[in-house]
Amino acid sequence: MTDFTLHDQITAPDDSKPLLAKSYAAFGMFPGLHAVMAEAPGLPEACQPVHGPVVNSGFGNAEMTVVWQSINVENACHYCVPAHTAVARGRGNAAQGTVETFLDAGFTKRRILKGVLGYSQKVMSNYTNHLANTPVDKPFQKFAWRATT
Repeated sequence: MTDFTLHDQITAPDDSKPLLAKSYAAFGMFPGLHAVMAEAPGLPEACQPVHGPVVNSGFGNAEMTVVWQSINVENACHYCVPAHTAVARGRGNAAQGTVETFLDAGFTKRRILKGVLGYSQKVMSNYTNHLANTPVDKPFQKFAWRATT
């Protein structure tokens, strides 16, 4: 297995240092995902600005959790499932549904497309975690998860 560096303010490439500082300010630590992404400054630079439009897409907190966790589970992300579980305090389990069920529940096609925006954000984080086998941060370890085949 290829080892990826978990960067911090000292080891990160110069272009990634401001982005890591922003992560530290938000979380009080360097989340493993951000520490890995720092290797390629363009990756966190692209990922962080997408977060704002996703969070402000009109989904409530519970709905956004369902979107993110559904994507995390579908992409079998060993890092993001426990991280989002910790953040959501265990919520986010969603039954399988169809577009018709979503629309019948009163949601709009715009909301479906905003889900695509959320998906694009998660691809960056989920795939990074797959490639790097990012270790789950200590605060999230009690929610450890692995996909079953």
